[in-house]
Amino acid sequence: MVFYVAALSVSSIGYSVHLTIGQHFTWKFICLALAIICWMLSTGFSFAFAHYTFKKLEGNSKFLLLNILSEMPVALGDFTTTNEWVLQADKRAKWFFGAALCTFVAGVVLFVTWRCVEMW
Repeated sequence: MVFYVAALSVSSIGYSVHLTIGQHFTWKFICLALAIICWMLSTGFSFAFAHYTFKKLEGNSKFLLLNILSEMPVALGDFTTTNEWVLQADKRAKWFFGAALCTFVAGVVLFVTWRCVEMW
């Protein structure tokens, strides 16, 4: 889902730039500029979400690998620092996912506002 939001953000930026080629700057473009900034932030947040999700998977895979390779099962308590690190990565990933969605929706609202002002 987050990669879809990132792709939509990038394509929205390209479409907005394409719409404004050859036009003179007016005050109406402020909404569009804010929409583009929101989409840029959404793209960054999406990539940060992917980064922390991969970090979380890396921490979980280390525990699973050691548990599979060792003859005796490894207790989760032996990996308290890894477990805390995974929980921290999970919290950050959730925050970045929410931020990506919120900034994307804000960009859509600003873009629609710009189009309505442009037609009015």
